[in-house]
Amino acid sequence: MGFICFPPSYKQIDADIYPRMNRYRIVVSDLKKHISIWFGGKDRSEESMDKFYQYIEEKASKNIGLAVMDMWKPFEKSAKKNIPQVAILYDKFHVIKHLGDAF
Repeated sequence: MGFICFPPSYKQIDADIYPRMNRYRIVVSDLKKHISIWFGGKDRSEESMDKFYQYIEEKASKNIGLAVMDMWKPFEKSAKKNIPQVAILYDKFHVIKHLGDAF
């Protein structure tokens, strides 16, 4: 279960660990308005991410043009399945980390 305020045009997907719960939850943010719009899922799985797209339904998901996320494959797979029109941008932290690991 999650909540949403409005359908976003540009969103950021991240999973944060909550020590008290000892588990991950997915946080989706609107990048234009700089606010979190959905908090949900039971873990970092593709199925948990799919819940966001089910919640906002197809009409709202067509408005999403850009998804910023880390390089977590389940998030990418869910985005490609549910919002195939979207451009995916990997967040700079993970891109720089991979570049650093290469040297």
